[in-house]
Amino acid sequence: MKTGGFGKRTGWMAMGVIAGGLLAGPLQALEVVKIEPLGYPDWLGAEAEFQVAIRGISGDGSVLAAHSLWDGRSVYSWNNGVWSNLADVPEPYSDIFLYGMSSDASVFLGVFSNPPDHYEACKIEDGVVTGLGDLSGGKIASYPSAASDDGSVIVGWGINSISEEAFRWEDGVMAGLGSGSFNASWALDVSGDGSLILGELFDETSGYWYGAIYDYSATEPGWIVLGVPEGETHENAFFSASAISNDGSTVIGSVSIGPVARQYPYPAVCFLSDGQPVETVALPLYPGATLSEVVDISADGSLIVGYSFFSNEDDRAVTFWEREGGQYNPTLALKLSDITNTDGLWEISFENSLLSADGSTLVVRVRVSEDIGGSGPVASNFLLTLAANKWGPYTVRSDGYCDTTPWMGWLWVDTGPWVWCVDMNHWIYCPVENVGESGGWVYVPK
Repeated sequence: MKTGGFGKRTGWMAMGVIAGGLLAGPLQALEVVKIEPLGYPDWLGAEAEFQVAIRGISGDGSVLAAHSLWDGRSVYSWNNGVWSNLADVPEPYSDIFLYGMSSDASVFLGVFSNPPDHYEACKIEDGVVTGLGDLSGGKIASYPSAASDDGSVIVGWGINSISEEAFRWEDGVMAGLGSGSFNASWALDVSGDGSLILGELFDETSGYWYGAIYDYSATEPGWIVLGVPEGETHENAFFSASAISNDGSTVIGSVSIGPVARQYPYPAVCFLSDGQPVETVALPLYPGATLSEVVDISADGSLIVGYSFFSNEDDRAVTFWEREGGQYNPTLALKLSDITNTDGLWEISFENSLLSADGSTLVVRVRVSEDIGGSGPVASNFLLTLAANKWGPYTVRSDGYCDTTPWMGWLWVDTGPWVWCVDMNHWIYCPVENVGESGGWVYVPK
């Protein structure tokens, strides 16, 4: 299924632009092949659809974690289209809500509480709810943010005797990570092996939360503040973190500019090597967008998802950035009309989008308000199945080109089995069924 006006161009004239021996202008290979509403646990009643919040997604997108915003007694899972009760709040607590899950879907993260004095991070494994404890000092308050791939490491934040502090939990022990020279810290995400912790550090003087990385495996672990792109001249610019790829290579976020913290002038990525920040670069905006925000990233860092905002305040889109040749480009934008019927709706917004680690699945919560006289704000969750167009093992861009280097270089494959070889400047005969990882046989006519 092609959406948003994007799709492969067909015809003999779709030859692209050649510059310096390479194709100029990266184009998306990603396609949305299926869009389906997630519905709701039917035992909650039809009104529950607008109150179900998806809080976690498995690595392959087959399992989701959810809770109801108006009923804190139970939490739920969605497994390949089937809703199930995951766990009920343990006695003597009054509420339980979810905050995430492990990539292998073995561990779900939550908080059980007795407001206003007890909010404790917990994990749910095989239907059993286990409290994770809290940091020493202060009131009982701990909140999980993310887990390693197998759920053995959980990160989040709690309250010590002085301020908020990031924690790392493993083998039944919750360890505070400190805040370095800053006044408070949060842990937002963690790499798949549990070693790299993405967080934010609060500076009381400026009021900013600075994105930072903590390498737990280092000889002398500690927080390292992530920088802004080279050439950024604004003296109040700082990096706000959002997520880290499972392989620990890439952090996504936004370069914010004061005096108001957490503004999003432009999205950015910070590349890491051995747990150390190497370079921060700005992400280009989708054409026509005035503002973008990035929220999630695939395990290998090749796909980023976020939102784009256009001059019309209600004109918003879920946006994908794809990596090609070490650079990211926004290649696909889905407006609400691409996802569901928008007749009679206004004040459209997207929220809580989650991307599976393998990049195959996106879940997005769509929030809208009806026309005057309608029932007011409503929200629904949709599951988007993503796929890259392939020619054998090679990814095909939307203009029909694919890079087969080191075999045949760039080929235009839209009219197979006859394909155009850019390096040879010639048509060749190459049936796709004969193409493998190491190439295949071709016929070159005179």
